[in-house]
Amino acid sequence: MPLYITQNIGPKIGLANGSTGFVVGFQFPERTVFKETSVMGATMKIATVLPEIVYVSVDQAKLKSRFPGVPEIYLANTLPIPPYTVAAQVKIKFSRSFTINVTQIPISPSFAATAHKLQGITSNSIFIPYQRACKTVHIALCTSFSCENIKEAFLVSEAHR
Repeated sequence: MPLYITQNIGPKIGLANGSTGFVVGFQFPERTVFKETSVMGATMKIATVLPEIVYVSVDQAKLKSRFPGVPEIYLANTLPIPPYTVAAQVKIKFSRSFTINVTQIPISPSFAATAHKLQGITSNSIFIPYQRACKTVHIALCTSFSCENIKEAFLVSEAHR
């Protein structure tokens, strides 16, 4: 699954907010229970806990050698991404408050993106539906590697008028 990294975990090695890559594996705690479920006739096993590590092949990885602890079955640009916990203080009326702890893995699917999310990212090709072209279209156009891909975006846009 293509993804974005959503936090600055390790910018020096390529794990920064907006970095792209693919999930290539998971490491779950020992004794993890997997519940069997059926979706549209297909049987799947779903973990009841977050993985300890998500292995991600990162496009912009800046590694001189394999990252320590990453199994040999993965490519050299594979990095481990652990879950992290964020605490948020919530204040309510009458001077009461409570803390919410949220544990998550800082990745997000990247099948598509808004123009704002594309800032700072370079892409091989882009598609901009004509109906969606707006004030931020210049941001999306600036992400393309070549003028040919930008021209193709305009030709596609013209066809959808």
